[in-house]
Amino acid sequence: MTSPQIEPGKRYPLGLRVLGTAAAGLFVAWWIAALLRHLWAPRSPSVSHPYGVTFKGGQVFYFPQAVGIFMNYFLWFFFAVLVTLAVWDLVLRRRAGARG
Repeated sequence: MTSPQIEPGKRYPLGLRVLGTAAAGLFVAWWIAALLRHLWAPRSPSVSHPYGVTFKGGQVFYFPQAVGIFMNYFLWFFFAVLVTLAVWDLVLRRRAGARG
């Protein structure tokens, strides 16, 4: 048995599409920041870059507070958005199955 599908011709709700785009945006932002960290994140702390994040190989780079928190806890943010997307999609599919 296949899972109920969204009605043909109907699109996902705007909120679900926005959340999906946000998940993709989070992923891209983190990868770009992580790959280019050596260009803009110093290896020693300063007043403007107090938040240290340890990367693979024991390398520590220092970021501004908000960026450092994002870099350090990225996976938690990303998985929270993905779980929200999955639950929302499941609810939509169950509603579509109940109607059909």
